[in-house]
Amino acid sequence: MPIHSEWLDADRRLVLWRFESPWSWAEFARHYQLLKEQAETFDHDFDQIFDVSQLELLPPDVVLRVRREFFQRIPHTRYFLVVGADGYIQLLWNTLTSFPFAAHMHAFFFQHLEDAIAFSRDQRES
Repeated sequence: MPIHSEWLDADRRLVLWRFESPWSWAEFARHYQLLKEQAETFDHDFDQIFDVSQLELLPPDVVLRVRREFFQRIPHTRYFLVVGADGYIQLLWNTLTSFPFAAHMHAFFFQHLEDAIAFSRDQRES
């Protein structure tokens, strides 16, 4: 599967999404819905890490799909952390999150997964 998602800790405070090309919107929707259902039962916040370091292509109509299907905030999401994004993906993400419907998806960018994990843990401890 080109999309993998897993909790990185037993407390479910940090979820990792790994993307590889090609991936489909149907596959993303399955992972998104599962995470949303899990998060609705939480009494704590959590961070999402999106590892796009192995991503070569984005599927078509990214902005339209996000706006139409995935703009609602998953309950208890604190930060979006993106690992391995090239300049194009960073520009696209920052442009997308400049719109009011996606402002809650503002992201912090990292080159290495370890740095994103450390950021999440440091923010939680402060």
